[in-house]
Amino acid sequence: MAVDKLVRIDGNIYVKGCPAHCGSKILEGFDAPFDSHVVKKLKDSGIPFTSQTEMNEFGFMPLLQEKGADQGALPGIVQAVIGGASFGLCSDIYGEVCRQGVRNGLSYIRPTYGTVSRYGLVPIAPSMDQIGILCKNIGEGFKLLSVISGKDENDGAMYPDIGYTYTNTQKQMKIAIPTNLIGYKNINIDKLAQKHTRVDITLKHFEAYKEILYIISCGEAAANLSRYDGIKYGSRADSFTGPDDLTINTRSQYFGINTKLSLIIGQMVLSSGNYARYYEKAMKIRRIIKESLIFNEYDIIALPAPYDGDMYQNMALFALPVLAGLPSITFPIGDGGLTLVAGAKNENDLLTAWGALA
Repeated sequence: MAVDKLVRIDGNIYVKGCPAHCGSKILEGFDAPFDSHVVKKLKDSGIPFTSQTEMNEFGFMPLLQEKGADQGALPGIVQAVIGGASFGLCSDIYGEVCRQGVRNGLSYIRPTYGTVSRYGLVPIAPSMDQIGILCKNIGEGFKLLSVISGKDENDGAMYPDIGYTYTNTQKQMKIAIPTNLIGYKNINIDKLAQKHTRVDITLKHFEAYKEILYIISCGEAAANLSRYDGIKYGSRADSFTGPDDLTINTRSQYFGINTKLSLIIGQMVLSSGNYARYYEKAMKIRRIIKESLIFNEYDIIALPAPYDGDMYQNMALFALPVLAGLPSITFPIGDGGLTLVAGAKNENDLLTAWGALA
């Protein structure tokens, strides 16, 4: 399908010859050595794009505020789409782009893990990293998704399908409504359920979603960000006495507070004394969460997508598709937002459900 509107690329997706800063001072002066797979797809299709937007350092959740930072600042990709771009390509592990997008009238499409190549996306948590689309219109966003999706030999975690076409099937669906989301508004979910068949479910271990997401992502990030040592590329501390001192001083000087916090937690949960207690247990619960979803009994799981309240507590509502590798859409509706989650490679169900509300 033709897409002729401007796409903005986030700061952790490679565009050859352009700065690949990932929002971090430690990568100042580093330019992307090649195009990411999604950028190649855009070029091959003749779709105009510009790069790159400012972002939270490596995409970490801003739990702590940097001294002197603007507490009301939006992620750069959200600012770019608000400012005139039709689409933004980015990775959103913690739900910050979804949350701020809904707040500003935008929608986010997260494809099935393994349908869009991560080649050229700077990784922090590879089992969760997935390039998604921030857009003003979900129908148009799926047209762009059909362009950038499909098998890439450079990404070993992909499905074998060469390409995907996304359509509204107009079918009647069963919408699963979780009944154990105590403390969250379900008004918009009820509006959707009126148009389809409602099925009440319980999300197993929902109370631990945010902890599971944070433990695993920090553990993976601690391993991935170990490459930033001040030796190979990027910024380097001015003063050091040896290799270890160089790494310590470089990271202390150039990593931001939220990256440092995430890496400290990651090293802790991966340590020999805590691995079985935290990381291994989190991985087991993640598997149980994924196996507990029974998509032959329903087509869609609907979740509220709040943009107010505590950022960390609300992270649980954006965690399910990330933990399970499932496709989802998050969009504004009424006075709030809604996230719809479908089974793997069932993006058409998402488009159909959204079409009933559009």
